[in-house]
Amino acid sequence: MHQLFIVIPVAVFVIALVVFVLYRRRTRAGKSEGVTQKREYFRADVLEPEAFIVIIELDAGSLTGCRLMNISIGGAGILAVRHPIVLEIGSRIKEIKVVFPSGEEIRSSAIVKHALRESDSDWNRYGIQFTDLSDAQSSIVAKYVVQLEAKKIKEQRTVPTKEG
Repeated sequence: MHQLFIVIPVAVFVIALVVFVLYRRRTRAGKSEGVTQKREYFRADVLEPEAFIVIIELDAGSLTGCRLMNISIGGAGILAVRHPIVLEIGSRIKEIKVVFPSGEEIRSSAIVKHALRESDSDWNRYGIQFTDLSDAQSSIVAKYVVQLEAKKIKEQRTVPTKEG
């Protein structure tokens, strides 16, 4: 049992270190697939948004059927089907629940940092910031971010280049 108290913090540290290194690598390079990362936490684009379950609980009701577009330890990019409940910048989210394809889940209160409602789309796009993600939940997100980036790197190495 005593070893568990050592292993868990070490694992959290290693995951955080990997996320930090990936973040530094991306910001030093300046760009990754044309997008500059100028944020506190490394953000990874989700490859299969439909593989996640995202539920947003508000005082006024729930938004279900949302799609996770990107995620970091600090927050997430969400697409929500147009709904009578519209989130504005600064809106407080009572709880956002994200269930990962592995079955692991995170829950946090959050605040809306970005809101975009496109007139020609059935979706609203939101950028939310987690406000009380626990260390254990941060580890789940960090692990997934590392997996996504490893998969992207592997795919980039297997794609033939046009250089001759």
